[in-house]
Amino acid sequence: MRAKVLVVHGVLGALLLQSVAPSVLAQGKGATRPLAASLSPSAREAYNAARLLFGDGDYAGAALKFKEAYDSAKDARLLWNMAACEEKLRHYAKASALLARYVEEAKATISAQDRADAYELIHTLAAFSTQLVVTAEVDGVEILVDGESVGTTPMATPAAIDQGPRHIVARKPGYEDVVKDETVNSAFPVNLKLKMVKIEHDGHVEIAAGPNDTIAIDGTVVGEHRYEGTLPSGGHQLRVTASGMRAYQSELTIADGEHRTLSVTLERDGRSSVLTWWLVGTGSVLVIGGATVGGYFLFKPTTYPQAPTGTINPGTVQLSSLRPSVGRH
Repeated sequence: MRAKVLVVHGVLGALLLQSVAPSVLAQGKGATRPLAASLSPSAREAYNAARLLFGDGDYAGAALKFKEAYDSAKDARLLWNMAACEEKLRHYAKASALLARYVEEAKATISAQDRADAYELIHTLAAFSTQLVVTAEVDGVEILVDGESVGTTPMATPAAIDQGPRHIVARKPGYEDVVKDETVNSAFPVNLKLKMVKIEHDGHVEIAAGPNDTIAIDGTVVGEHRYEGTLPSGGHQLRVTASGMRAYQSELTIADGEHRTLSVTLERDGRSSVLTWWLVGTGSVLVIGGATVGGYFLFKPTTYPQAPTGTINPGTVQLSSLRPSVGRH
């Protein structure tokens, strides 16, 4: 019986007189027409290549070619051959799953004996695998075992996984991956309860400035002297200002989960010397650019000089008229 040959050779390791060759692969099991004759030219080409690879011991390559033929022809008999490859690779859970698909998809064409063979092999392979049960706080978490997806939470049924060391990853966009390395014993199911941590696309920032400095982020004033808060990840415009000081402006970049601390010290604005008070004598002068003189007269003391005292007696004084003189020039 072919199913028993497959198990004895690959799983139990019994000594056979000859190796499992392509001749034991499905050639039309349960059907009146041979498999190769029922395939399209492209599917037949992939099928023949798979048989050669299987005979040469390249079971991984044969599995790929059998799958290529199946994807083209959708003939369930190719699932049996794919299962044979996976069993050779000691992927017992995969082989069992392919045999279950074979029984379901070919149920209208295979005989009762063929079905019994498949079920017997599925039962035997079950001894070399176990069940993976995964629960998570959120739905839509993809579960990968050794890099291959075995389901998404909530899982309707447990996933079959092979015994031995297994690399398990749970992932969902927007959440941190959960990675677990488990050594699986086929006698015990694996139960994983996952706590998915959401990735926050923001960061924390603390900004320290002068006592009278105004802090603005993205054009909005967020505080004076100090600011502490959460900002979305990405670039932001930071501006710190104060009267008489040169404004500080810079791009502030925040990464996911980052905590940034900044200290800003403003420099005195050199242009503030344009407006200066000077002391002149006992008055004050406001100097605004070239307006120094105007400022001086604005604040100059309002005192006037005293007129001199005369010596002419009061009365009427006759003054002679001044006429132009006549003479030679």
